[in-house]
Amino acid sequence: MLVTFSFVYFQEFAPIGLLSVVLGFTYFRIFDIFKIPPATYFDQMSHGAGTILDDVISGFYAGICLIISLKLLN
Repeated sequence: MLVTFSFVYFQEFAPIGLLSVVLGFTYFRIFDIFKIPPATYFDQMSHGAGTILDDVISGFYAGICLIISLKLLN
């Protein structure tokens, strides 16, 4: 749910369309797989909150990359 929130939050700054959805999802998966800091810190926590927080961080990075990519394409 928090991942969806962060994705929807950044969609407010980017136009909603097929390109933005595909790019946003792709960026999110890339950041979620490679766990760029501080996502690695949260991923190493032993409780469920760490897993959720690492997804929120990945969504944040994905949103920033999405906004930059769409601005460069336009």
